[in-house]
Amino acid sequence: ICNRGVPVYQNNLNEISCLCPPAYFGHRCHYQSERVGVTLQFRVIQWRTVFTFVIMPIDGNTTIHSSEQVDYLSVRDCRKKFDVYLLYSSRPKHINQTFYLRIDIYDKDKMEYYFSMFYLILYSFLPVHRLSLQINVSMLDVTAKLTICPLKCLHGRCQRFLNVDQYFCQCSDGYSEALCTVKNACSCSSDSICVGVVNNRSICICPLDKFGPRCYLKRTICLFNNCSHDGQCIALDVKCDDSLRKIEFHFATTIAIPQSILIHFIYVPSKPNSNSSLPPPDPIRSTLISKLKFNETSTFSYYGGTFHLIFVEFHQNYYLALLQHNSTLPMHISTTIMPENRCSPINELFDDHIQMLPRWHRAKYYHIPCQKHSNLVCFYDNDYFMCLCDIDRHANCFKFDYRPVDNCFGYNYCENDAQCYLDNITCPTSFSCACK
Repeated sequence: ICNRGVPVYQNNLNEISCLCPPAYFGHRCHYQSERVGVTLQFRVIQWRTVFTFVIMPIDGNTTIHSSEQVDYLSVRDCRKKFDVYLLYSSRPKHINQTFYLRIDIYDKDKMEYYFSMFYLILYSFLPVHRLSLQINVSMLDVTAKLTICPLKCLHGRCQRFLNVDQYFCQCSDGYSEALCTVKNACSCSSDSICVGVVNNRSICICPLDKFGPRCYLKRTICLFNNCSHDGQCIALDVKCDDSLRKIEFHFATTIAIPQSILIHFIYVPSKPNSNSSLPPPDPIRSTLISKLKFNETSTFSYYGGTFHLIFVEFHQNYYLALLQHNSTLPMHISTTIMPENRCSPINELFDDHIQMLPRWHRAKYYHIPCQKHSNLVCFYDNDYFMCLCDIDRHANCFKFDYRPVDNCFGYNYCENDAQCYLDNITCPTSFSCACK
C-alpha cells in the first residue's frame, strides 16, 4: 500500500495514510525524492572527545537545502559507518545550479568550531547522488586566523576549507547568506551554537547535556555521574570500567639498555570461514614507543587491544618478546628481552645469491634457516616478511611492513623530523614520537 513507507489509520480507521521515509514522497510513497546519499566513516585520534559533524548540501547561492548531524565518540563509534540522506529543498531541484556538500566539525565538549570540508556534487542533473567519505580529524590547530581572505564577511569569520583551496564565510549566530549579510531569528537555546537556517528553521549544535532540534531538552542520565576512575559521563557512553593491560619489559644483563624501544603488537585475525578459498586476512599491527629513564633497566607500557605477538625493536634489531596462541591474556604481563630471542636479518642467514632473488622466489628457501639453526626463533628480510620458526622447524612467515607504520593520518604532530606513531591504525587513542 505504502511502497517503502509505514501505513497508519486515521478518521476512525476509515482511511489509510502513509508515513514515507526520506527517500520517497507522495500519498503512497510512490515517488523518489531527489537526494544525496552519504556514507561516512571517521578517524579520530582524540578518542575521548565528542565531535558533531554537520552535513549540509549547499547550492551556488550558499543556500542550505537540508542538514543532518552525527555525534561521534571514537571510543564508542570507531569502525562504525553512518548513512545519511540529504534532500533538496525544491522538487524538482534546479538542474542548472551547482551543488556541493559542506561538512562542519565541532568539538562538542568545548562547544567550539573545528574545521570544514568541501565535496563537490558532480552530475547534479542526476536525481540521486552517492558519496562515500572517510574523514580524518587531526589534532592540529586548523582554525588559525587567516591573514589573507578574498571574502568580506560582514557578520562572520572567513574560513578556508581543510581539503580544498576555497573559502567561505562562517556566519555568527543569527546571520546567513554568502557574506553573512542577512539577519535571521535564531531559535536555538542560549548555550548552543546556531549554524544556519533551513526552511526557516535553525540548525542547532547542542551541548553534551542538551538535545532536541532547538537544544531545549535536558539529558538527565548524567545528573549522578556513575563513571568509574574519574571518567566523564556522556549519554550512551561506556562507563570506563575496563582496565588497560600493563606489560613490563626487562632486559637481560648482556643487552645494552636502549634509551627507547618500539613495541610492535601483532594481532592475527582468524579466517572468516574455514571452508572459504580466500586467504586469511593480514595480521594487524600497532606500535607504541616506550622510553627508559637514566639508570633504568626496565620499562612498561599499557595497551588495550588484543594481540598474539609482541616484537620489540631497538638499536636496529628486532626481538620476539611474547608469543601467545590465545589472545586472552592476564592484565599484568612481564617479559624479558634476551639475546637468544633476537630475530636475525636474512643477510646473516643466506648468501648473496639467494638474497638477490625476487621476493617470492627467495621465500621458497625460508624453511632452511629454521632447520639449519636449532636455536633460531625468528628472522626477517627487511622487505616484506617476518618469520617465526615453529616447533617442527618450519618457517611461519607473515607480512610485516618495515617502513614507518603510519604518519598519523597525514599529519606529523612530532617536531624536529621525528616519526609519528599511532597506537592503533584503525582506532587510535594516542600517538607517540620517535626522535632521530
